[in-house]
Formats: sequence, structure tokens, C-alpha cells
Amino acid sequence: MKFRLALLLATAFSTPVLAADLAPKSVDPVPPVPAAFSWTGFYVGGHLGGIWNGGNLDSRATTVAFFDKSAVVSRSGFHSDPGVISGVQAGYNYQIDQFVLGIEGNVDLTSGHNNYTVNGNTLNPFPFQLPFNETATTSLKDSSRWAASLRARFGYAFGQWLPYVTAGVGVRQDKLSGTTIFAPFGGTSSVSDTKTQVGFVGGAGLEYALNEHWSVRGEVLYSWYPKHKLRFDNADTATSSVVSSKPRTIAATVGVNYRF
Repeated sequence: MKFRLALLLATAFSTPVLAADLAPKSVDPVPPVPAAFSWTGFYVGGHLGGIWNGGNLDSRATTVAFFDKSAVVSRSGFHSDPGVISGVQAGYNYQIDQFVLGIEGNVDLTSGHNNYTVNGNTLNPFPFQLPFNETATTSLKDSSRWAASLRARFGYAFGQWLPYVTAGVGVRQDKLSGTTIFAPFGGTSSVSDTKTQVGFVGGAGLEYALNEHWSVRGEVLYSWYPKHKLRFDNADTATSSVVSSKPRTIAATVGVNYRF
């Protein structure tokens, strides 16, 4: 009798424990894993900045009025004040792991120029001083009002940061002019011409994605264009000119992109 009573008591006390063990346990929810940021897709945007115009400027102006003397002027490098560049861009990126490959085209309006003026070069053909001197004042100017390029881009993404390099083909309007005034015996040699040039554009930039659609960037581009050469013979003033330029530009811009 005592054994049966002990068995019944043991069964009564163990039942709640077994029920608690068999009840389903609550599971903490697993937070969703955010999708990795991707640069793949089309984008359009705009940019604004400064542009420095440089390169070689050369002029050889000749007059026969004073013993067939020539005024030779030449300068290279970046010496003129910067201009303004503004434009729009559009492109496509494709991301493979952290590597980002892309292509971009842009169209720009530009100001500024590369110019050089030499005042009063003395053209004395004799080894002794004369009471007068033939002088030549020369002004050279190379400028552009618009430019465009089509470039490949290669970047390495660090999440929402994208440093990149870029290179491709550039096109721009190039206006070249040169004037030499001989005095006191007279004669003015002047020449001007505008043409479209095709050259090389390359540089680097850094872009940061603010969110899924908007990003901001900074970029520096160097442009190289072939020689633009002019010749002008003026029979009325007995003068001639050969003027040339090898345009180079450096553009530093900041911009914004909208990515689809």
C-alpha cells in the first residue's frame, strides 16, 4: 500500500515537468541580412568646375619691309588664368565582385584660353645701334567653347566608395589666332582659324553613393590634342605668318549622378 501511494505521488509531481519539456520553445527572430551595395546600372548627371588651358604656342612672322626680318615667339606650359567648365554625363557600370567596369560620355561648355603676348621685339639687322628700331608686337591665343569625350572607366569598390581611373577619346573645338604688328615701317600679319580636333582624355576620380540612386563625385581629367597649324601670306603688307598650337587642358570638376 505504501509503495502504490509513493508511485502515485511521483507520477503526479513529474507530469508538469514532462509537459513543460514537451511544450514548443520560442525562437528569437533572425534579422534580415542587408543586400550588398552594387554599382551596376545606368546613370546620368551633371558637373561643374575649373579648366586650365595650356600647351605649346608658336609664331613666326616675317616682314620684307625691313631687310626681311622675322619675329619668332614661342611658349609652352600652363600660364593663363583658369576658365569654367560645366556639362552633363551619362554612362553604365557593371560590377564583378569589387571590380567595376564602365563606359561614360560627356558634353561640356568651356571658357578660358591659352594666350601669349610679346610687346615690341627689336628687329635691328645691324651690329650697331640705329636711331630707330623696327619692332614686332605679337599676340597668340588658343581657346575652345565646347568639348566632349567617350571614356572607359575602371574602379575598385569599397562598399559605397568607388575610386576609379578613366581614359578615352576627346573631341573639342579649337580656335587659334595670331597677330604680329611691325613698326615703324608698317605691316601687320594676322591669321585665325577654327577647327574640330580629336585627341586623348584620361584621368581619375572618386565617387560616393549617398543611397541607392544618388551619388556625388570629384574628378580630374587631362586632355591632349594634336597640333593646329596655320599659314598666312599678305601680299599687300609684304608679311607672312606661321602660327601653331598643341592644346593641353586640365579640368577639375565635382558632380552628381542619378543611378537607375
